[in-house]
Amino acid sequence: MNNRKIKKNQHYVPKAHLKRFTIEGQKSLIWAFDKNKGEYGNQTASINKVCAEDYYYYQIDLQGQVDHIQLEDVISEVEMVGNNIIDNVLNSRFLPYVPIHAAQKGELAFYIALLMFRGPSFRDGIAQFYGHMLKLALNKVWDNSKVSTALKKLVEKEGLSNVVDLQVNSTVSLEPMVTAAQTAGLEFLKKEWV
Repeated sequence: MNNRKIKKNQHYVPKAHLKRFTIEGQKSLIWAFDKNKGEYGNQTASINKVCAEDYYYYQIDLQGQVDHIQLEDVISEVEMVGNNIIDNVLNSRFLPYVPIHAAQKGELAFYIALLMFRGPSFRDGIAQFYGHMLKLALNKVWDNSKVSTALKKLVEKEGLSNVVDLQVNSTVSLEPMVTAAQTAGLEFLKKEWV
């Protein structure tokens, strides 16, 4: 693995984007929605801590080693390009028309699509899907297997899912995340941009 410093706190909504929603006069605090109260308010939510999880983009490489920085670095590059385009649009908002070149449209479309598919709801949904498929496969294998009497009795008593602990690594969502963002980005480009 690379000897660069590992970024523990990794955002799924870029800090540069969150800064656009900070509270005036409080550059690191953001307006937040309190799910328990069901209302927006001046919460003490720092952009350093919201929309982020520890080691969110870690991957397991072909040698079985954990890589915490490769995907984070690639996503940071996409964020930089996307946020620069948005900043240019915002800085030109008083002009009658803000030109965005074709290449920039593609970059912005991918950036926006990536925002849609990189959050926990997508990641967790993919992991749940894989978990469900794994359980179906386990049941199929179990139904067709010849096992010892002791194991068979244990499974009958405890249930197959209580005897065999199936866990799905959250990294299974990384490839579908990128693929979904690419597909959605291409669809965005088919829309009329005004």
